[in-house]
Amino acid sequence: MPKTVREKLPAVSIIVPTLNEEHYLPLLLDSLVRADASMEIIVVDGNSTDGTVRAARKFVPQFSGDRSLRIVSSERGISVQRNYGAALAKHAFLLFLDADVVIPSAAAYEKFVSEFAVGGYAVASPLIVGIERHLVSDVVYAGFHLLQRMYLLFGKAYFPGACMLTRKDVFEALGGFDTSHHVAEDLEYSLKAARSGRPGLLGVRIPTSTRRFKRHGYMSVCKTYITGALRVMFTGRIPREHQSYPFGEYPKPAPSWKRNR
Repeated sequence: MPKTVREKLPAVSIIVPTLNEEHYLPLLLDSLVRADASMEIIVVDGNSTDGTVRAARKFVPQFSGDRSLRIVSSERGISVQRNYGAALAKHAFLLFLDADVVIPSAAAYEKFVSEFAVGGYAVASPLIVGIERHLVSDVVYAGFHLLQRMYLLFGKAYFPGACMLTRKDVFEALGGFDTSHHVAEDLEYSLKAARSGRPGLLGVRIPTSTRRFKRHGYMSVCKTYITGALRVMFTGRIPREHQSYPFGEYPKPAPSWKRNR
């Protein structure tokens, strides 16, 4: 009998770093429950002080067979947590997701992973969009997609760690994310990975919260992203003292966020 789409789809190790994400993480995990594919999810918690771990554990029974969920703890730091999760991963493909991302459908997940596998990419990203749709965020993300495509024209990659697929062999060869970076460690990794193999911007839209923009302002966050991109591009790193980029500590998502996911 011919294989089903699910049987053809490669297994993926999904690493989710968390810090005080009890309100957002369940929405991501619920979306992964509905993405019926072989996967292991590794939630790497940075010693949250809220109910993040408790919320994650409630989803463990919903993953069985070739689908699993485990929760581990590590030293706090988004790069440290991502690297720790990757070290525990057993599959050849690594998918890094932030806790405020949602997978919109099983079909979107299947397309994302299958395009990555068929394309033979070393690193790839979907088209990240804001889940709370409004004009300003749409313009910001459209500009970001344009910047990504410009990078690709020169064989370079500008991919966010919020949703990034890479191969484990490439990740290990490059030493993972640089934990000395305070900002743009994902950009730095995607640039290195693009030198090791083919980078790709995949034709799937994956929504994420615009909570950082709302808290710190669009101008401030865009300035941080652009400054980080330029520093990594031309100097290779970003001194920690030059950037302020908080990790975690966000309030509950608005009711509209839950409705629109």
